[in-house]
Amino acid sequence: MQFFHTFQYINCSNNPRNNQFALVYISYILDIRFFISMAVHRSHTSTRNPEDAYRGFGIEPIAEGEETSREILLHLLQKAEHNFKNVACGLVPTSFDPHDPLLTAFPRPLQWKWPALQRYLQTLQSASVMMLLPQFWQMQSCIHRECHDVAALLFIADIANTPIAAAATESLSIDTVITSTQDCSELLDYLSEKEMPAPRSWVFVHDANKPTPHIPENLRETHSVVQEIHIFPCVPIFEQCGSLIQRHSNRFHTSEAYVWEFKDDRTLITSAREDPLPLLKYRLPFTAIQTDMCPCGKVEVEYHHE
Repeated sequence: MQFFHTFQYINCSNNPRNNQFALVYISYILDIRFFISMAVHRSHTSTRNPEDAYRGFGIEPIAEGEETSREILLHLLQKAEHNFKNVACGLVPTSFDPHDPLLTAFPRPLQWKWPALQRYLQTLQSASVMMLLPQFWQMQSCIHRECHDVAALLFIADIANTPIAAAATESLSIDTVITSTQDCSELLDYLSEKEMPAPRSWVFVHDANKPTPHIPENLRETHSVVQEIHIFPCVPIFEQCGSLIQRHSNRFHTSEAYVWEFKDDRTLITSAREDPLPLLKYRLPFTAIQTDMCPCGKVEVEYHHE
């Protein structure tokens, strides 16, 4: 495995005269099996129907009406790896763990946008954002696009260098951190040790394959906290609205990118949009339950792992 490092200045302002720059340290990892990137490949594909989309990757879709388990999906993706370079798509890892023995890549739309993140940043009135997530998750590009669209400065931090991340919270007046619970805890411990104030808003990305991690009570009580659930990095399925954020709720709304089937013992999703490789009755690793109607007009959902 090879490592390449670069320093970049990223301008996240819509106004070119507004010189909001942040020094960004990015690690690029080239894996011998594939290079996970948000790059344009050679040919274009149109997902007129799921069968065409799957065959464009050289694989056959599951039979109509059949459910797709995680194991089946990963097996199909591994067979499709050699065709990724021939399809116009972005690629993200299929695991939050770089040491996952079943790790492969999952195709995403080119220039995929994260509309929920833009809503969070607007709701939180974020002006200066820190991304504190593993570089391996490949979320830099989509976070940068959303910060650019709301004219927010973006600083990409590395938890391996906590002192620099902590210093950036003061020197760049960071008001919002996009992170995981593990990385959040390390930064909070350091800030507390140095008697430095924590940023006022936190956006957490959770792995759907694990129970929802515990948010520190002192953070939940005194700061704005947003939670979102992803099945893979950059593949969100549960999001929160302003009402859920204000109530510090552990409930969610379903992503409109999927058609949902709520069954007694399982929950299935099917891609509702033209994804490069649509999910077809994909079985989520938990059971979701629809609960109350939210003041925003959407149904609230809870989920529970077995």
